[in-house]
Amino acid sequence: AMMEQADLVIAMGTDHRRFILDEWPTLARKTFLIGQVARQLADLPPALTLDGLADHLWQHRTSQPDDSVADPYGRGPVAAAQASHAIDTHLEAILSGLDTLSRAWG
Repeated sequence: AMMEQADLVIAMGTDHRRFILDEWPTLARKTFLIGQVARQLADLPPALTLDGLADHLWQHRTSQPDDSVADPYGRGPVAAAQASHAIDTHLEAILSGLDTLSRAWG
C-alpha cells in the first residue's frame, strides 16, 4: 500500500527500477533513477510545483551513465565508498530541489 501512495519512487539502478515496475506496473510514471531525479531537481523551471514534480520528471526523462548507483554488495570497501559518495551527491541535489519547491509552494 505504501508504494501506491507514494508521490515519487526513486530507484538506485535500472534493475531496481525494473523490479519495482514488475511488482507495481502502475507506478511507471512516478518511478525514476536517483540520478535522473537529481539532475532535474538541480535545474528547476520556475513554474514547477511539488504536485507537478512526477509529471515534470516523466516528461523530461533522459538517461545518462551515472543515473544509477552501482550495488556495492560483495564488492569491497572501495565500491561501498563510491556508492555512498554517489548517493550523497544525488541526495544533496534532490533535497535542495525539494526544499526549493516546498518553499515556493508553501
